[in-house]
Amino acid sequence: MYTIKIDTIKKGSFDIHFTDFAKFVWIVGHQIGLFHGYVDESSADDYCKLIGKDYSRRFQEREKLGVFDNLDESSVVLDIGSGVGILDMILYKYLGGGKFYLLDKSEVHHANMTSGQWNDEHGFYNDWSMFEDLIEHNDINNQSFITLDPQDKWPNTINLIMSSYSYMWHYSKETYWNKVLPHAIKGTSLCFDILNHKNNNTSTIDKELNKTCTVKNKSKILFHWF
Repeated sequence: MYTIKIDTIKKGSFDIHFTDFAKFVWIVGHQIGLFHGYVDESSADDYCKLIGKDYSRRFQEREKLGVFDNLDESSVVLDIGSGVGILDMILYKYLGGGKFYLLDKSEVHHANMTSGQWNDEHGFYNDWSMFEDLIEHNDINNQSFITLDPQDKWPNTINLIMSSYSYMWHYSKETYWNKVLPHAIKGTSLCFDILNHKNNNTSTIDKELNKTCTVKNKSKILFHWF
């Protein structure tokens, strides 16, 4: 059994467990862009600590923005480009429940993974069997997590739509905006990592929703694996 530890600001730490380390490195390493030299079995503990620090940072970014303040154990969350759903599982433990829709494909397109930002043909790199490993080895109600294909219908009621380094980062705003907009108008909260491209920035969203987005700038990236 392997464990990653995620630290939150308001509710302490949560552990996420899994068994298939090789698949975890291949799938999750691609999803968060973390390749730490070479990874072998003897470095598993160190690698898990790095992954835990990365997810801690991502979760705390959202806490500081107040993204989770109005959610509770009955809330519905849709995660675009969810990957294997680790961020959602942390949020499930953080809230003590919730209903989570994980939107992604169970495909690995290695040739397209380095296609850069703002490319609607950017490759998928996900495997639902890794998600099943995580669900099985954590104290999580598997009925609370539903996987969606990008073409599937969304639930009628959603409290939060979020995306981490996927929608509006690799994929343009137009990719899902026709589905996001009706929910946003009804009051659904939105939280996206946005690459501030000239045609897909927060000012455009402000105008369409007649609201002002709260923005927290990310730290400068000094190195990325591709």
